[in-house]
Order: sequence, then C-alpha cells, then structure tokens
Amino acid sequence: MSASTIHRPTENAAIGRVGPRILGAIERLWALLAHAVRCHDHCGANLLRCAIDRALAGGKVGAL
Repeated sequence: MSASTIHRPTENAAIGRVGPRILGAIERLWALLAHAVRCHDHCGANLLRCAIDRALAGGKVGAL
C-alpha cells in the first residue's frame, strides 16, 4: 500500500466533523469519545481526548 493512500485525519478535520455547536458541550464530547472507543476508532478517540482535556482546562475546544 502506498503511503499516500493511508488516511490520516488532522485534528482540525476531525473536530470539524463534529460541528461548532457540539464542541461546547463537554457531555457530548464524552459521548463521542465513548462511541469512538466502541467503534475502535483510535485516532478519533485520541483527538476527542485532546478536545476534552482542553475543555476541562478552560480552553476553547478547537483552538490551538
């Protein structure tokens, strides 16, 4: 398999799939994380963990 065909979503792309209204709701982020873990979506779960860490730290989710 060519390295160019391997899908590696960036954090912005993954968070962009969620939608801006959902990002403010920490409960929704936890639910999305649980769903990603159940679906064995390791990349998505890691990105959601980062978003949850930012939200818990008082930072704006999705901001760098």
